[in-house]
Amino acid sequence: MYKPKTTLSSATYQSQKAPKITKFSELPIIKNGLYVFDIDETLLVFDEISEEWWKRNYDKFLSESGDVQDAYNTMHKLFSSIITKNAHYTTDIDGFRKIEENLGRYNNKIVFLTARPSNLAGPTHRQIASLNLKDAYPIYFSSEKGQEMKKIINKTRCGYESVVFVDDKIYNIEAVQKECPEVQCFQFVPDEYIEKLKLSKKEK
Repeated sequence: MYKPKTTLSSATYQSQKAPKITKFSELPIIKNGLYVFDIDETLLVFDEISEEWWKRNYDKFLSESGDVQDAYNTMHKLFSSIITKNAHYTTDIDGFRKIEENLGRYNNKIVFLTARPSNLAGPTHRQIASLNLKDAYPIYFSSEKGQEMKKIINKTRCGYESVVFVDDKIYNIEAVQKECPEVQCFQFVPDEYIEKLKLSKKEK
């Protein structure tokens, strides 16, 4: 979900720079580790939804209501409606499957961490299942990704040598960096996939 600039961006904490990637093949090869992937605008893109879309609509709702929480709630309803009704498209699915292929070889695991609310668990699991991935990877739902990342790492108790987190939103990356500085974070840039989606719709 799009968030107004509040705690993290105004805090004295200075986030580390996260490398930007457009392909999952740009992620490091790790061993005895965990890959944590965001879903929206990282693995999946939807018609209408983009960073510009988030900002434009949030600013519009905020100017109309003058209330940050009300604008956030309205965005949540709009976002939920789109992702449950509109078709989804993948980003670098080939790159993702390459990581899958090497899980056993390098003793790694994959989980998803999405800011979607848990009441969208059903549609989310169905969308991920439609990708025909090699396994039904766990999906965690939380808008507080730093805190949830800490729980995921502690819950598994696997003693991971490395943890890689991939998300398109910098505030999610900052949250993870603050709570789990040992995690390697990467910012996924979905622009080219969103543009391909727009072009494919125009050609129909």
